Amino acid sequence: MKIYKPIFFTSIFIAAFGLNIHTSADSIKESPKNWKNKVTEQINLEFSDRKDTDKVLPMPMGGYLYGKAMVIPNGVSSIPNKTTFDFDSSTSPDSITVAEAKKRIINSTVNGAESASTNLQMYQNVLTRSVSPSPTTYGLAKGQVYYSEKFSSATLNSWRYGGYQFQEVYISGGTTYINEQLEWKTIGGPGRIGTYNTAMKQYTTNQVQGTKLNVSSTWTRIGGSAPLMYWTNSTNAQYNVRGW
Repeated sequence: MKIYKPIFFTSIFIAAFGLNIHTSADSIKESPKNWKNKVTEQINLEFSDRKDTDKVLPMPMGGYLYGKAMVIPNGVSSIPNKTTFDFDSSTSPDSITVAEAKKRIINSTVNGAESASTNLQMYQNVLTRSVSPSPTTYGLAKGQVYYSEKFSSATLNSWRYGGYQFQEVYISGGTTYINEQLEWKTIGGPGRIGTYNTAMKQYTTNQVQGTKLNVSSTWTRIGGSAPLMYWTNSTNAQYNVRGW
């Protein structure tokens, strides 16, 4: 796995980084307005590089895609005769605006949290990420971004895994080629980046594995010859990944 130093795309550091929203029935009862404000702040932060009018595509296992992506088989370096993407937020009739995506995440989080005032477990099941690693791999074209939903059921002793692995892809001469260039962000709490095998090792041994990804205002380059995925034990953390 190759690890690159963070690339700074902006000199503006947002004071809200490090915001970590922990859910409990008591906190929801005490200050629902403050809770919603914190949720809104974190969601705005996740989509801070997009305009509200930009189009994103809700993905089958959660999260939103900006741009183009394709499902790719594992263990290949190229896909002959593959010249089209399976998902494209600019042309799909299922795409929605970033403003609508924000609204959906905020409403589902807050409504679920209000239900938790009488049943915390109910809330923990609202936006549960995978409890075990997923082998599904998406190829992102350069500059295309995946925005995850909130890992609401992650806790200190309960790691949750992203629903997808990722690699960067590009099309040339009638063939799709697999690249190893990815950039990552985590919002709301730190996470880990690694291969499916690395994630499975942590899942089966309960020993922390992978490369740590800290909360930051900048993208961190982590790439490798195998697909990579994200996992976390930070309640309500989210991640972004893009091809570069």
